[in-house]
Amino acid sequence: MHQLMFSPDTLEGASICALLARLQDEQEGTGDWNGSRTIEVLNDWFAELGLDVEEPAPSGDLRERLRLMRPGDLLPLAHDVHGDDGTYFADGTQVTWTCERCTITRTGTTVGAERESEHTAPLQLVRFDTSPLLPDGMPAAEPADAVSYPVHPWQLVRTSEVRTH
Repeated sequence: MHQLMFSPDTLEGASICALLARLQDEQEGTGDWNGSRTIEVLNDWFAELGLDVEEPAPSGDLRERLRLMRPGDLLPLAHDVHGDDGTYFADGTQVTWTCERCTITRTGTTVGAERESEHTAPLQLVRFDTSPLLPDGMPAAEPADAVSYPVHPWQLVRTSEVRTH
């Protein structure tokens, strides 16, 4: 009899139960599991969940650390974190941002998250290719790559990922 430490009624729990069923379907007539086929099933399952087995495993506590961070803290993001305000992209992700008021669009690279005050949600930090605050063609007072700008994660669109490994 199963002694579950999770609920099979959640999306995650259903996924775990489906994995076990897939593995049991692959059992040989003796009830043994074929090692290489088991690895293939696990790799397929990880891929379905968006996990790359060639990359370090995500830290399960990153969402909680994001939620609990104090004002002024900088939190590096080793992987994407899905929060209440959108997806915080992993450091090194190429993104675009469009100003809601003036429709200027800029591209940049994510470099972590920070919280400006106790009463606000964390913001994604983005190092833009050109200043996000100046119209096209206007010279920046300082190099754009020297400053990271805080942006609401729901305002960002992933354009591609930069692999650092």
